[in-house]
Amino acid sequence: MLLTIPGVIPKPQLERVCQLLQRGEFRDGKLSAGREAQLVKNNEEMVQAADLYAALNNIVMGCLVQHPVYQQAVLPHRIAAPYYARYTRGMQYGDHIDDPVMGSGPDRYRSDVSTTVVLSGPEDYTGGELVIRGNFGDHAIKLHAGDAVIYPSSSLHHINPVGDGTRLV
Repeated sequence: MLLTIPGVIPKPQLERVCQLLQRGEFRDGKLSAGREAQLVKNNEEMVQAADLYAALNNIVMGCLVQHPVYQQAVLPHRIAAPYYARYTRGMQYGDHIDDPVMGSGPDRYRSDVSTTVVLSGPEDYTGGELVIRGNFGDHAIKLHAGDAVIYPSSSLHHINPVGDGTRLV
């Protein structure tokens, strides 16, 4: 299943998300990656500062989980905490699959569906397409700010290098 969902985050909430992200501290994305992903990951992720992270999640995750198309398509039982990623000039994320199991110890759970919520629009950066490799070829995806794409976590995918600007997801 590969499904795009337009307008997950309405414009007023999206503007607030962008304001909050400007206040965030970003670090090397390799710090959250497993051994194999570290070899191909070149992005930055926001440090999960309690108040800022909670404010972002209230908007982003609140809009996502309440969206009727997302609810019907995914039927989420449990949702992992999101990462807020930033890609600037030259950054990319090579071919990888998302973690099939999340958490640790008795709190481990399967992760079957991945979701990318786009927080900057195609006018904000060049390149940076999400490319999902499937049985019917590669699908390059570059959505508008506030849109989302859902796909199987087991899908091989990558982020093309960003030429100029900033890609936020």
